[in-house]
Amino acid sequence: MTTLKSGLSTRHRTTFATFMGVSYAANDWDKMWLWDGITSAAQDAGIDACPQDWNPTPSTASGLIEPGTHRFRYRYTNSRTGFVSNPSNEVSITVVAGAQQLTFAVASSGTANIVHSADSKVDEIIVEMTLVDGSAWYTAGTVSNSGSSIVLSLSDASLSGAPILYRDFGHDVPPYFRHVASHRGRMWGLGHIIHNTGTIQLTNGGTGVTGTSTEWSAAVVGRYLNPSDTGRTAKIGGYSSATSISLDSAWGGSSGSGIAYAIQPEKLNVLYCSQANRPESWAPLSFSEVLLDRTDQATALVPFFNELVICGYYTMERLTFTNEPFEAVGGRLPDAQISLISSNRGSLNPNCVIEVEGVVYGMDFTGCWAWDGGRPAHISEPVDAYLRPMLLKNQDLLPHVCWSPKERAVRWTLGLSGQYFVDFYPDTRQWTTGIHHVQMGSSCQAFDLGGQFAAYGGQNGYVWKADTSPVEGFPQLDGNGTIVTTVGTVAASPSPTATVFTVSEGGLYVTNISGQTNATLDQMKGAPCYSVGLNETRIIASNTATVVTLISPGFSQAPAAGDTLYFGRVPASLYTRNFILRDSIDKNWPRYLHIWFIPAKNEFSASYPIVANSDITVSLYEGIGPKYDLDGPKTDWTTRSEEGISFTSGQAKITLDLGDDTGYKKIPIGSFQSRYLQAAISTSKPPTSGYLGPRILKIAIDGYATEVPVDVV
Repeated sequence: MTTLKSGLSTRHRTTFATFMGVSYAANDWDKMWLWDGITSAAQDAGIDACPQDWNPTPSTASGLIEPGTHRFRYRYTNSRTGFVSNPSNEVSITVVAGAQQLTFAVASSGTANIVHSADSKVDEIIVEMTLVDGSAWYTAGTVSNSGSSIVLSLSDASLSGAPILYRDFGHDVPPYFRHVASHRGRMWGLGHIIHNTGTIQLTNGGTGVTGTSTEWSAAVVGRYLNPSDTGRTAKIGGYSSATSISLDSAWGGSSGSGIAYAIQPEKLNVLYCSQANRPESWAPLSFSEVLLDRTDQATALVPFFNELVICGYYTMERLTFTNEPFEAVGGRLPDAQISLISSNRGSLNPNCVIEVEGVVYGMDFTGCWAWDGGRPAHISEPVDAYLRPMLLKNQDLLPHVCWSPKERAVRWTLGLSGQYFVDFYPDTRQWTTGIHHVQMGSSCQAFDLGGQFAAYGGQNGYVWKADTSPVEGFPQLDGNGTIVTTVGTVAASPSPTATVFTVSEGGLYVTNISGQTNATLDQMKGAPCYSVGLNETRIIASNTATVVTLISPGFSQAPAAGDTLYFGRVPASLYTRNFILRDSIDKNWPRYLHIWFIPAKNEFSASYPIVANSDITVSLYEGIGPKYDLDGPKTDWTTRSEEGISFTSGQAKITLDLGDDTGYKKIPIGSFQSRYLQAAISTSKPPTSGYLGPRILKIAIDGYATEVPVDVV
């Protein structure tokens, strides 16, 4: 794992967008930054303007420049992308006959010099000039950003063949904003945050403000400080450190310390737009206020075909344009139109709304909705009772959503711990609930050689690739094609501790896909390790082929020598989606649970069976999710004889044999009445190292449902 950017705010979550293969990120508190996949670290987006005090005295010689008055200026550029900065000030130089070659000095400082850029993205400096007494600008030449001089000697005829291919101005660095999105060849930025971390100290008549645990950044400059219970607002004029800022005028209120406060811009709901095809050039007037006349705060942006959907907590608007959104360019007048979609649906934050296959899905305090161009439709009624206790006002930044292509489900992860989730299946319009056994703080869609997949960011600092491996946390094969160990025993020597122990069998996963050891990228970091003797699961911090180190404090005590260890999520349970979640008033009298599967086998030699006397069990739950299964699994099984099924009346678990080659099991489960029903398939042992467990193809519950009463009110 490589750190691309450090020092980012942990209070204000970062949003991402891609443009021409480059990833851009914003959070309204740190400068917008980018990573191009080439450099070893992230870089700030945009290029700062050139100095405005250039006053050169170029040396002369015989050359080709037309005699007369020319104007000159320079600007910085990243030659790989073609992106440029705003230019320096203009200077007029009169060229005389016989002195028609100009040499400008280039250095790291000095008003007489073309000044080097300190931006690592800048590799060249463009010098521009006009024709004699002209107004249009042309490229006269380029010089390396590390160069010492540039020589110009070209006729007006030659110069006129090199017009600049970008606008004169409007190449400002990106402003601060909360949510970044890429749409129709432009980068867009929406909204601002309200910062209220820590407390402040104010002095009557002074301009300095001292903070305690305030975590300020340069973004505060130009925003407004609102100390609580003072009835006053002050504009911030300067930033010194994370705990020191200054006001642009003396504080007229009382002195005090330990004061709660809030910092916010004059306008919270502003939509910004970059130049077309120039995501790092932001004209200062290319913006518009949105969510007008609404007591709402902008939260999210979603590109939707030729429209841009703007969300607040409970408001949705759409933006369309044909020529230019917000400013006139080259005779093209601005024609952006913003219209209302909904005044009661919105998004909790930028990360819990997504477009999937022509439909926008989102989550607000009311639940989940879907929108395909008309009005948002509420879709989460079957699981609203499960969702709403976790949709709290002070937890609006926590939920996040991603599309799981392998399961074809829209998955929202929520809750203070980031462990609970709900899945919506657009193809069947059914819901399911579940639990991440690792706390997931973020999710997104990603791509690799195998196509698209859902990726999760664990709150312990690891990245998870969903739905791709039979073992949770690492591949089944290492880079050498060797089957890795999933079951091991604790060695007696060296003596095991609660955090470090040796595995007798060795063969733990340590090599990457190239067959090379890479301790920073691979190993089993983040994977679970289960001690059978202690009945405890802990997370791996690092490992070698034989030694495991757990995240401190590790197990409650050192595992005993000979103790069995499982690597990956074992014990494990697969919860089905909730059955009978189509109509909220349906009830069902189920009789059988049907399971279709591919038997457990050796993936590499295809020998059958592997699980002859399986410990795989099935449990049945009533309710709308495992979080609320307070009564535990049901036990009123109906005693019927079925092949490969072993159960005892009154017991919560039914044992299955999913190792035979029939590929089907019919499980008697009783005839009780239920509105919501969920099955869990569990195992307390992993498959033998190198073997896959059974692959569940389909699960169904039969029975019949009540008819809808005529007198429903």
